[in-house]
Amino acid sequence: TASYDGTVRLWNAEDGTLVHSFTPDGSQVFTATLSTDGTKITAGTDKGTVKVWSTDTKVELLSGDTSQHAISALRFSPTGDALVVGCNDGSIFVWSTAGGSPPTSLPAHKGAVNSIAFTSDGEQFVTASADATLRVWQSRDLSLLHEIASHEGRVVRVAASPSGPTVLSVSADRTAKIFDASTGDLVEE
Repeated sequence: TASYDGTVRLWNAEDGTLVHSFTPDGSQVFTATLSTDGTKITAGTDKGTVKVWSTDTKVELLSGDTSQHAISALRFSPTGDALVVGCNDGSIFVWSTAGGSPPTSLPAHKGAVNSIAFTSDGEQFVTASADATLRVWQSRDLSLLHEIASHEGRVVRVAASPSGPTVLSVSADRTAKIFDASTGDLVEE
């Protein structure tokens, strides 16, 4: 769980006991997530700090900064080797979780990045924004494949199908839509 008190807490899902408490930098923690395999946990703060820790050893694996951009969304790639970070100002950063290199900055949305999802094969990821758009990115080279402007209100969530390239988006315009991330085409409203 992420908390405005500046902590990230890792819980045992079976019995509800606290496993460990992490403190990124004393700032409010806006978002936190686990890697698919459960070996890493990450947190993003209102001051733009990104931290990744090992869930086994509790050792910090990565510490980064988005230059004061408050972090609003985080998602590990399916393999856990990359971390996509979305910010309240629309900025998007991609870190290698191996560390040692600065993040890659992608062209910003015009509104906050509210959600990020990877396709099941990890080939693409999708960012959902308050600017009412979805952007589909190629994971390998971080190129923009599609910008989808099908919603009339901010896109609050995006989720990927566990099989295939389809993604579901949910908007403040009270609609949910299914898209093919590989083509950008609307599949169903």
